Amino acid sequence: LIIYNRVETIRDFANKIKAMVGDKVSVSFAHGQMDSDELENEIFKLYNGETKILVSTTLIENGIDLPNANTLIIVDADKLGLSQLYQLKGRVGRGKNLGYAYFTYDKDKMLSSDAYKRLNAIMEFTELGSGFKIAMKDLEIRGCGNILGPEQSGHMAKVGYDMYCKILNEAVSEIKGQKVKEYKDIKIDVAINCFIPESYIQASDERFKIYNNLKQINSSDKKQKILKEIEGIYGEVPQEITNLANVALLRNCALEFEVKRISIDRNRCQAEFYEKSKMLDENIRETLKQMDIKNYFSNTGIVMNFALSEFSIKKKLEILSEIFEKSLLTKNK
Repeated sequence: LIIYNRVETIRDFANKIKAMVGDKVSVSFAHGQMDSDELENEIFKLYNGETKILVSTTLIENGIDLPNANTLIIVDADKLGLSQLYQLKGRVGRGKNLGYAYFTYDKDKMLSSDAYKRLNAIMEFTELGSGFKIAMKDLEIRGCGNILGPEQSGHMAKVGYDMYCKILNEAVSEIKGQKVKEYKDIKIDVAINCFIPESYIQASDERFKIYNNLKQINSSDKKQKILKEIEGIYGEVPQEITNLANVALLRNCALEFEVKRISIDRNRCQAEFYEKSKMLDENIRETLKQMDIKNYFSNTGIVMNFALSEFSIKKKLEILSEIFEKSLLTKNK
């Protein structure tokens, strides 16, 4: 199966394919503007094995069972929606033969952010029962619209699916009278560049989306996933964005221990807590012991200084992020 979604030139494209494979391999085409009897005949030829290669538009994405089809090639896959790609992928591998699906696009074309996310999702979710995950990813990319109104696009595309669900859950919990966990403010002072360069992402709305994605980082796995996604869309990730990702990881993990302020510069690396009891948290102390990091407490009894003076500011940031992430993992066991 070759999906070529251009009705006006599909016959010419099919003839090119036929010239490539020779007369011994039968090639045909199908599209929605054909007579219904003619279209049905072409599908039956493929079903019965008379046609070996069918060039078709996306009309075959639903309601057609082709157990003998084992290879799918989609031309300009970046122009199709995620649900379309998922449905088309389901046309092959339905019989005893192993199915193969190839999603192609112009190698010289710069993919949009959404197109990259769609193609990345269709490659990531390959196991059985991935339909729900695909639907959730599609919802995240396109936005869910106004829950209480008719609009088909909403704010989710701006803030991201995870943050949208978090805000919605908090609002629902408040309406139900359930207690929502509140975090005390935390200030992060790091003497290092942490931002998204305009030269790297020029569109302000795209930078806004990336900032929101980075803000949600609460684990190393999520950090790597988001940075890999950014690299796939925009190219090699600048150090400033990596620094920003580490700051987000540090902040979200430190919030769970009621840290008031974190300061990192050339001469110091310290965390100030709201209460001494929080600073003496056994999970933090166990992590420091495992990582063999010495620390001492200031006279006020709420500041933890880390003996990391020999490291660069970037390295201090990475180590402190690791300390609080490991401490949080231990706490949640």
